[in-house]
Amino acid sequence: MPSRCCARQALIQRLDELVRQAQVDGAMRSDVGTGDLMELLNVFACHPGVIPERFLPFMLDGLDRRWPCRRSR
Repeated sequence: MPSRCCARQALIQRLDELVRQAQVDGAMRSDVGTGDLMELLNVFACHPGVIPERFLPFMLDGLDRRWPCRRSR
């Protein structure tokens, strides 16, 4: 049985592959990285009830390359 650390690393590696492929395919924004996605997943996995589940679709839509972020500078 793999250690927790090895399992975490394998998950991050696979997620990184998925993020990069989605970006290459033009389905995901190029300014979002694996670390950003890990933080987003952390909110829902480690803090259930803090952010209502109904917000998850809004957050995922924000990853779509067709909806570029307009950050204030």
